[in-house]
Amino acid sequence: MDKHELVELLGNLLNNAIEAAENGENGSVVLTLGMEGKFKMIRVKNTGKSISRTNTVHIYNRGYSTKEGKHRGYGLYNVKKIVDAYNGTIELSFEEKYIVFTVLF
Repeated sequence: MDKHELVELLGNLLNNAIEAAENGENGSVVLTLGMEGKFKMIRVKNTGKSISRTNTVHIYNRGYSTKEGKHRGYGLYNVKKIVDAYNGTIELSFEEKYIVFTVLF
């Protein structure tokens, strides 16, 4: 993965996590980098406003956002594009009070 792609991937995931954590009580963001089996792993988890399960179908669509404002809905779309370019996977899960994005490539 090119350095600029890694920066874009991490930047988007962390920016979303920080925004969500800021909007909740006792906001928390956890970044984990490492290996999971034979795959490189990036995991970003945060507390804060949860994503409804009906919205999870659309979160990687270009222009789709659960947030108000202009120029929204491109972060996760770009993350997914990078992950797909390297035949990786991105998974959204819910763990206790956390929203968790796990990228494997």
